[in-house]
Amino acid sequence: MNSRRILSISAATILGASLLSGTAVAESAGAPAGAKEHCLVNLDNRKTTCFATYQEVLDFASRGAGSVNARTAATLLNTAVATLWGGYSSGTTPSATLWSQAGCGYDADNVPSTINDKASSVTVTGGCRVNLWQHSGQGGNFEVHYGGFSTLVYDNQISSWESYPG
Repeated sequence: MNSRRILSISAATILGASLLSGTAVAESAGAPAGAKEHCLVNLDNRKTTCFATYQEVLDFASRGAGSVNARTAATLLNTAVATLWGGYSSGTTPSATLWSQAGCGYDADNVPSTINDKASSVTVTGGCRVNLWQHSGQGGNFEVHYGGFSTLVYDNQISSWESYPG
């Protein structure tokens, strides 16, 4: 097994454990204090809301169900279409979670500016397929991702996305 595959498996294990335990994913030391680099994109109303931490994304998405715990985090993850994760090579570790109450369906848009050309990996919900494009408006080259965690071929180059039931 090559080192890139081991890194992907380790990152997916850490991510899954931190999300299900309700603990926040580590924040970037390079981000300015108070920077809102973790966005929840509500596909139902096209509203993007950004926060300083990924934990705040989980809290906001599950509001009304009490504080985030394993059950409410799992509910969010089951209706999220995908989460794009920034890489350390971009100098920040932002995230953008694409979410809909209906779960995965056809949709397409540009990524939020906080993650534009900064994404290094993606977590796609099972049953979904996500195409990630190099340029805005689904332009340029693209890569296809199905359920699970994976690193990106076009590291730090993603500007738009499409989702489909997978």
